Amino acid sequence: MRSFDKEKLWMAIVTDRPASGSDDKKSDPVIEAWDTMNEAALTIIRTLVEPVHFNTVTSVDSAKEACNALTVMF
Repeated sequence: MRSFDKEKLWMAIVTDRPASGSDDKKSDPVIEAWDTMNEAALTIIRTLVEPVHFNTVTSVDSAKEACNALTVMF
């Protein structure tokens, strides 16, 4: 895994999704960037776990939740 990927993975694990500061329907670039980072990190986590733990990491919505779920197991 490239260092860029590791940094993004870690940021997705240690940060929560930013709250939307507005009620309008326009996209918030900060939230979009976080969602993209989270999806990439969650995909990496899901590809690295053993098949027996796959349900644990597919039942959550964020990389942080996946990491926390795995931490509880081990």
